[in-house]
Amino acid sequence: MQREGHWDYMGRRLREERDMNNPLHLKLNDIERNVEPEIFTEVDILKKEIGELQKTLQNSFIKIKELRTLVDHYDKNCPNGGQLELNI
Repeated sequence: MQREGHWDYMGRRLREERDMNNPLHLKLNDIERNVEPEIFTEVDILKKEIGELQKTLQNSFIKIKELRTLVDHYDKNCPNGGQLELNI
């Protein structure tokens, strides 16, 4: 396989870039042309905020459950009523 020369490469690259910037190449299809920019109303913003808060609350409940399980484990397995002592 023979390598492409530097000037051949640069010429090919310029032709490809010129073809890519051709207005005919950049035509949008009907769906993309008719899409309107997304406009958020106050209600949409509040709904999104409530969704994020509910997700955070659910994650908090999961973390509380994990920590409660850990505390119960230590309470059950420690002889001093849950107080961990270093025995030397």
